[in-house]
Formats: sequence, C-alpha cells, structure tokens
Amino acid sequence: MTDLFILFFGLLAVGFAALVLTLRQPMRAALALVAHMISLAGIFACLNVHVVALFQVLIYVGAVMVFMIYTIMLLDDRDVSYRQVYSKAAVPAIGVALAVCGALFWLLAQ
Repeated sequence: MTDLFILFFGLLAVGFAALVLTLRQPMRAALALVAHMISLAGIFACLNVHVVALFQVLIYVGAVMVFMIYTIMLLDDRDVSYRQVYSKAAVPAIGVALAVCGALFWLLAQ
C-alpha cells in the first residue's frame, strides 16, 4: 500500500513540476511549485522520514515560497510576455528533452 502512495505522490510531483515549467504566469507557477513541494513531503512521509517531511513543509513551503511569492507580487503584471502562449523554440526543446530522456533511460537500462 505504501508503494501505491509513493507512486501517487511521485506522479503528482512530476505533474506539478511540469506545470512549473509550462505555466506562463509567475504566480501560477509559484503555486504549482508549492504543490510540488507538498507532494515531495508526501513522499517523505510515506518513506517514514517524518522529520524531513515536516521540514519540507515548514521551511520550503512556509518560508522560502512566501519570499518568492512576495517577489513575484512586486513584478509588473502588465507585461505582455505573460500573455504569449509559447515560444517558437518550444517544439524543438521538447524534442531535445525527449531525446535526452531516452538516452538516459537507455544508459540506465544497460
């Protein structure tokens, strides 16, 4: 049962990390980073490392993210670059990322 929870929190962590990279608005990306850190704390709790999970939530989510969100709120939100969908280099970047992941999996499989 613990393996199932670790898989669940791992998939959540990967999903929220992908959202951090793909969201255009800084505040939404910061909130996705908060959710990512909470899912990492869930993985630590499943591994019976409760102190690390507690520090993950208290220090990173509670303190560091407050400063990051405060800084984001000081940014000018009228910038038009937030409204652009994606860069033209997004498709080649995804191809390179998939090639690197495939090479890493191939190396690890040997």
